[in-house]
Amino acid sequence: MLGILIIHGIFGSPLEFTPLTESLVNRGFTTHSVTLPGHGPEASLSLTDVTSERLIEHCRQEYQVLSRQADQIIIIGHSLGGICSLITAGASPAKLAGVIALATPYEHAFTVNHQLGWLDVPIPHLVRGLQYVPEQWNSTHQLPPRFTQTAPFAFPHLVTQSEKLLRELQYRLPDINVPVMMAHSPYDLTIPYSEMQKIADNLHQSPRIITHTLEKSGHQFFPRSNDRERLSRHIHEFLDQIILETRKKAPYAQNHSK
Repeated sequence: MLGILIIHGIFGSPLEFTPLTESLVNRGFTTHSVTLPGHGPEASLSLTDVTSERLIEHCRQEYQVLSRQADQIIIIGHSLGGICSLITAGASPAKLAGVIALATPYEHAFTVNHQLGWLDVPIPHLVRGLQYVPEQWNSTHQLPPRFTQTAPFAFPHLVTQSEKLLRELQYRLPDINVPVMMAHSPYDLTIPYSEMQKIADNLHQSPRIITHTLEKSGHQFFPRSNDRERLSRHIHEFLDQIILETRKKAPYAQNHSK
């Protein structure tokens, strides 16, 4: 049985992925959505108490929960969740079969450590990207008022922790030895589009790297961007490839175990 671990981004929620999760469950996959520390209506930590170490450990524990229910695992992460997905994969956990990183940074995020990077964005891309900002922020409408009111005050702390996560990501990427799929939009005004290629260039052991450019969205793909359906198809195609490869390996493993 294939299990899918889904990790949302900063200021996000597992509810954003509801359309994708439903399509995965309809195909018989086991899904497990992570609520990152400091997030969600019943968060036990404030955002100022969330550290890079807590995030990494939390995702590792959630992976272990799913591993008790699934034979193989694919991790899907968006933005901060993409960082956590790749870091988790870099530790080579048992049963890992692949990773999908969406709008994920390698070293730069405009609001974290690359504010001047906006000056390098072509004006047409900037104008078009601004059109997608409302759908990005509207995706967090299901979060409680307490969260949205306190999040801005935690921003300096989150910047520091994000930079730590990026250093850990850069350290872990070369150790990832499973297929990796990535998707990014050139109109993303949160994470530079060029970050996708930087990640690909540092996946030295991955047997297959697939990248997709999405032209009808900004930073947010789920729950309601115009690229949602296309991205969902890409994700299902990637899962189908993993399943096919597993079936091909099974007879070989059985023959050599005799």
